[in-house]
Amino acid sequence: MLINFRDSRPAPSRRATIRIEEIFDAWVLAAHDAKEAFHHWARTPPRERAMAYTVYRAALDREEQAAGALRRAVLVM
Repeated sequence: MLINFRDSRPAPSRRATIRIEEIFDAWVLAAHDAKEAFHHWARTPPRERAMAYTVYRAALDREEQAAGALRRAVLVM
């Protein structure tokens, strides 16, 4: 019995590959922004911390959305 471990789906097109790369880049940027917002929040004086936390949460939400978009794009490849 011969078992084929190769994926039987066709290779993604160049257009699909470029789209994945763009979505990946968007996720990397969103993750970087979330990291920077977290560090800013950690260094913020107490009287400004609530606003910094709001900015951090918004950045974290964007990163989560970008990660979800990347996951969905990879799953349909």
